[in-house]
Amino acid sequence: MLELDLDGWSEPVSLVSDKYSDFVVYNQMIYSKGELFLHQLRYVVGDSVMHQILQTYYQRWQLKHVTGADFQAVAEEVSGRDLSTLFGQGLHGTPRFDYAVGRVRRQQVGDGWVTHVEVLRKADGMIPVDVVVIAGQDTAVVRTDGLAASEWVEVPTRSRPREVLIDPGVRTYGWNVAHDWNMLNNRYRFVLFGKRTPPSHSYFDTWFSEPVSRDRVERGYMPTVWYNTAGGLVVGGRGRTNYLGMFEENQVLLSYNLGGPGDDASVEEFDYFVRLKNPVWLRSPNQSQRLEVFRTEGRWGGLIGWERSRRDHLTFGPTRSAGVSLRLVDIDNTAFLDPQQYIDVGIAELVTDWGIRNRSGKWQLGGKLSLGGGLVFNRDGLAAVQPDLDQFYFRGEIEGTARREIAKKLTFAGRLYGGVAAGAHTAAKQRQIYLGSSDPFQQLYNPFLRSEGALLVLDDVPYQAPGGAGVRAADFRVSGPALVAANVEFERTMLQRQKAKLFSRVSLAAFGDAAQGIGGPDQLATGEPLRFVADAGLGVRASHRIGKTSFLTRFDFPLYLSEPGYSRNDFARDDAFDFRWLFSVQAAF
Repeated sequence: MLELDLDGWSEPVSLVSDKYSDFVVYNQMIYSKGELFLHQLRYVVGDSVMHQILQTYYQRWQLKHVTGADFQAVAEEVSGRDLSTLFGQGLHGTPRFDYAVGRVRRQQVGDGWVTHVEVLRKADGMIPVDVVVIAGQDTAVVRTDGLAASEWVEVPTRSRPREVLIDPGVRTYGWNVAHDWNMLNNRYRFVLFGKRTPPSHSYFDTWFSEPVSRDRVERGYMPTVWYNTAGGLVVGGRGRTNYLGMFEENQVLLSYNLGGPGDDASVEEFDYFVRLKNPVWLRSPNQSQRLEVFRTEGRWGGLIGWERSRRDHLTFGPTRSAGVSLRLVDIDNTAFLDPQQYIDVGIAELVTDWGIRNRSGKWQLGGKLSLGGGLVFNRDGLAAVQPDLDQFYFRGEIEGTARREIAKKLTFAGRLYGGVAAGAHTAAKQRQIYLGSSDPFQQLYNPFLRSEGALLVLDDVPYQAPGGAGVRAADFRVSGPALVAANVEFERTMLQRQKAKLFSRVSLAAFGDAAQGIGGPDQLATGEPLRFVADAGLGVRASHRIGKTSFLTRFDFPLYLSEPGYSRNDFARDDAFDFRWLFSVQAAF
């Protein structure tokens, strides 16, 4: 219910049934939120009075037609209280509740103590809330009516106060009766540091599962280790947080490069990556915000971005998304970088993107459009950029996908793609459109891909990171200023076990990819323009689940490649028909 409220799906419980946006929303409001309202009423009036209300209501109205007003009249009569606010919001509105601890002071009075607590109402919802003071030897509770935007209460205790809590019911009952959505501002501790530090729980992070809590921040920590040529063995640690699985999705990664095997290229340095995502104070339905700052393996920069995703109905209809981001990536050490993926310039790039996903009959359809532009610079300024590079460039990508079952256990999937990155001249190598993989900026977050000599970019490790034109047999370094492409795949399910984790589904596939380059050199050793390239072959897919993470293992065998010189496999660069193979842990598209 809380997630429905926060994402703007909740509708009043009192609506006539056919006025709800769809059946699932109706079902959740009538049954789940209706139950929540009755629990809130019991919380306000007490267990014994609630029992009397239900008994009286039944005796008076059995076998008769009733309305919400009839039930409210009985509840007010039996309790002797004005319940108009509770009924008005609980049945006829969609309020959010957020109470917080404001200013706090304590003083000793005689043999005891009195704690003065300011209770702040930070949302439109109003409901009585409990203020709890935990002292050294006793605990005291005072209930406020929760109506005022700011209200002071006095809580007496016999011993010295240590902590103040607002609405701690989530800890007592296992769920939050007052429906307070932000439990991170409900605590105050009388300590030298961290007085308003939100409650948290720490765990050893295995990457595959991330616990979610209602009343605290989850903090996961894990050691990290990887390798690249310049940095050698890289050791460090990662910490990540989340609240409700929706907010405070922050991450800090600290690492140290111990130095590579070669004296000339060996680099010993400290790196960091920091991401702040979806703070509670920026909560907005269906929206996400993030800020990133990094200095990682010869690159430094940051990103600020906003995204929104919303569907017309909760369980059907198109899902539309939109976003905008501003990214900066500069280079301070080329020793980490593959010269066939990067040139020594900085990039500032602004991008807007739109997307849509929908199901039409048996078809699953999707579309993406990304438009933006960048500014190229180096350490000496804009004027010092290489003469064959423009200071400004345009970058755009468009993609459409379609998937459906065409026979029992047989699925067809297709993709059309077009991309361009150019000005008067070809864009910098790191911003070109790549023939067989994602581009270098998309690989920045993966330590096994982003630097020369990393595990998954070694010559004898044919890994494919999906993206670009998607010609999967092609070397990941091949790119051009503009590409159009088509990809098709037929997949036959051979084994399916819904409850299995290691191999829940195994299938065989036949695929084909084709792309046409438009203008400019591909910047490989040949320096020739990128023209028509196609591949075809067979593959095997297996679906797995570890913890809460589902992923795919994909093995593809592109037995045909029209331009064998572009092959990722060194041993298959002479003949169009040859044995080639690659693997990935992502679907091709």
